[in-house]
Amino acid sequence: MQKISISSFALLATLAPAMAASPLGNWLVEEKTAQVRLVDCASVLWGVFSWEKNPGMDTNNPDPALRNKPLLGSALLRGLKPNARGTEWQGKVYNPEDGKLYDATVSLADDNTLELKGCLISFLCKTVPWTRVSEAPTPAKMAPKKAPNPAAPKTIDFQKDPDSEICSVIPGAAPAPAPAPAAVGGSGLPRATH
Repeated sequence: MQKISISSFALLATLAPAMAASPLGNWLVEEKTAQVRLVDCASVLWGVFSWEKNPGMDTNNPDPALRNKPLLGSALLRGLKPNARGTEWQGKVYNPEDGKLYDATVSLADDNTLELKGCLISFLCKTVPWTRVSEAPTPAKMAPKKAPNPAAPKTIDFQKDPDSEICSVIPGAAPAPAPAPAAVGGSGLPRATH
């Protein structure tokens, strides 16, 4: 009987990382002024503004051509790659208040709390908690729509667009892989990402 207990423990220990909570989904920032949608773009995480309490423009962007672009739909978290254990993701965070990129690490404190650590330099860092929200913001909560500009990039509909379409409009992000077909006898349901 002891062999079974040790074997069961070993099996559970190997499965634990695979069953860990996912950072994918919608997150309310600490100040409650915006939501960020984390998406998987070819095994690299990106976080885009999916809702703003007071919609704004990217006025501090270092590229003058982008200063009239809305923040809604733009990438805040960029190119986050997992560590060897899959418990942290490291990349860059864009600060729209000064238009600069900083080193960033994202981890989950629990299923509903994401911790974002941004660093000016390795020892000068700040960690802020974000809270998981159950669903994407509804169109009524999003910025008011203007008449479409045919030359403008596609507007993301965070209620309807799958992550693969969101990835396709993020500059620098690789497209998300298409969901694999369900195995025979499988649930037939796609992997939940939000």
